[in-house]
Amino acid sequence: MESLFQHHPDTKSHFTHMDVAPGSQDLKTHGGKIVHAINDALSHYENLAALRELHTNKLKLSVDTIKVRS
Repeated sequence: MESLFQHHPDTKSHFTHMDVAPGSQDLKTHGGKIVHAINDALSHYENLAALRELHTNKLKLSVDTIKVRS
């Protein structure tokens, strides 16, 4: 989070309800939530791949609209 704010200071405007000072408890808590969510998504990757397959083949959505950003 600190790196995000350092390199993209305009993103601070989305977190006006938090203390965005380096090392603040708000940043540590929110950063922990982000890491947990990424870990949770990675542990369910097979389900995500199956969902993508469903949307592209059965529902005929364009792959470009659901492409994973890297």
